[in-house]
Amino acid sequence: MNDWYYFFNHVDDNLATSAYRIFEEQSKTEIFDWFRREDVGKDQKEDFIQALVEFKDDGGDFYHYRAYLLAAEALNYFKDCSRGDAIALQILKWSYAYFRQDKQDWQIVPQPLVEAARLTVETTDRQRVIAAFVHIIHTTQSRSILRVAAEKLGKLDPGNKSAIAALVLLLEVTPNDFNLWNITHSLMKIDPDNPAVISTLVKLIAANTDGWSNLYRRHWHTIEYTVETLAKVGMGNKIAINALVQLTQTTTDTNYIIYAVKNLGVIATGNEIAINALIGLMQTTENKYICLYVVISLGEIALGSQPAIAAFTEFLQINQGDHICFNAAKALWQINEGSVNTIATLVQIIANTADRFTLSKAADYLLEIEPKNVDAISALTERMKTADKYVCCEAAASLLKFNPCNELAIAFLLQILQNEDYLSYRLQAADSLLRINPSNQIALDTLFDLVQYLGQSSSDPEYLKYIAWDATRSLRKADPSNQLAIAALVNLLNTTENHFYLNIAVRDLVDFAAGNKDAIAVLTKLICSTEDNYLLLKVAHSLGRIDLGNQKALFTLINFIQKFNERDETELYSADDGRSRRDSQLLDAADKLQKILSINQMPQVVVALKDYLSKSNRDSSYRYEACYQVIWHCAQNMTYADFLEAWHKSP
Repeated sequence: MNDWYYFFNHVDDNLATSAYRIFEEQSKTEIFDWFRREDVGKDQKEDFIQALVEFKDDGGDFYHYRAYLLAAEALNYFKDCSRGDAIALQILKWSYAYFRQDKQDWQIVPQPLVEAARLTVETTDRQRVIAAFVHIIHTTQSRSILRVAAEKLGKLDPGNKSAIAALVLLLEVTPNDFNLWNITHSLMKIDPDNPAVISTLVKLIAANTDGWSNLYRRHWHTIEYTVETLAKVGMGNKIAINALVQLTQTTTDTNYIIYAVKNLGVIATGNEIAINALIGLMQTTENKYICLYVVISLGEIALGSQPAIAAFTEFLQINQGDHICFNAAKALWQINEGSVNTIATLVQIIANTADRFTLSKAADYLLEIEPKNVDAISALTERMKTADKYVCCEAAASLLKFNPCNELAIAFLLQILQNEDYLSYRLQAADSLLRINPSNQIALDTLFDLVQYLGQSSSDPEYLKYIAWDATRSLRKADPSNQLAIAALVNLLNTTENHFYLNIAVRDLVDFAAGNKDAIAVLTKLICSTEDNYLLLKVAHSLGRIDLGNQKALFTLINFIQKFNERDETELYSADDGRSRRDSQLLDAADKLQKILSINQMPQVVVALKDYLSKSNRDSSYRYEACYQVIWHCAQNMTYADFLEAWHKSP
């Protein structure tokens, strides 16, 4: 089989007799094997490449791009192709704006083509791509282009000397802190061990201990991210460790100190300078947040350190009533396993803390390190007698972790379930009982009631609204068939008008109600009644997910894309408020439509949306972009014949 027409036999005006294996994914390997063959002449291969790059599809160029991208991939198996340089350059022009420097190349490239071309850059002839990047690095006058091109080249060709040298050179000539950070970040991605990375990050931190410049502060690259970046490349590095220690000692900014302390806990294991600095900070700071992070970091880096063990022991003696004591006790155990001071502190916290979360953490950690501690069990039993119902429930739940058969704890939790005034307590009690017996019918009934009860009021306090969500999740854990959770959510959708509950129910149903007739029915009802665009899109997506091929979901999303008022959206997103164009509801609708589309539905989608791809809309319309994305998706999955038939069919 030397003749490439086997893969691509295009007969003008006779689609039925044409063969288009070039658009069949399963034929790719066979095509590439053909290009590898030594018994196939170079002229034959050149002709095949020419036919691919010059292919005209009379259908919006979607298959022209597919053919061209296939030709680019084939270069990897036909290295001496005469068109290779031009093809590789075209792929790069579609991929990156900085390759479109000639005026004739100035155009907006559709985002799906950009993404497809960038994937092809990874699979085409690497040497041609690398050569093109090296050329732009050596010829561009733009520092920003130099940086991004060097970073990309470094990813394509790890260790590429031109890429590394370009970024190091930029570091030497760039005075602006923000630009310095960006260049360093790029260099870190391609050569993390380069000494210039750590030295520049240290320089940036040292120069900005009292705050960043206004330019730097306006961007999300704050000192926090710079310190975290230093931690990623500075594991055990003394220069990096000393820089962070110095930051804790020179800045007065609480957040800066915390950033430094947190990351010392990552990179300074066993480093005495860091350990001593953190001990000193723990003993002198009056800021509880700083102290908390110091305690946590010391627990990570001071294994076996006698000064740290002594400091924690003293700290626990002085601060017995402080909530930070839990973290200190845990850290002490981490660096000195078997510490009696840790055990005593955890029992003391269980007996006295007024915070149920701290009680729970102390009990859980004690259960982990000494599961049969009788003092802890006694303390938890006593805590069930306190007036605070949250603390009582937490104590009972913790008791059941120590002993799942504890009758006192079970009786207490069952009593809580019977009191309808204790909404959040009932959820906590039901969860605890279901952990030891997933079939406890009283607990299951309680969860079902909570979901329904909370859906009735539009003025529920915010903290109560989340109980419905938590109750649903608990039902799912207890009932693997999910029938109870589905029934609860379906009933909620039928009875509530509260958008909070509607969104929760719609979102959760898609995860576990596939094929359920009641769920399909209630979503179909909701899709016809809601006037809220955000909810409409979510319902359509969920309906299409739980009922594959659902025409109502399909028509809803198509209709939304066709009729959505773009004027409102254009005004909404024209403001300089930092919103991304990806927030567009039209693009959201396009994304959801792609996720629920079946192959059989694609022709009708192409017919419905193709006329919106007019040149007049190309550069300004969200609708154009949304339709292009959907039709591109269809073109990647439909046969060429089916696509052209749909493309030329009247709506």
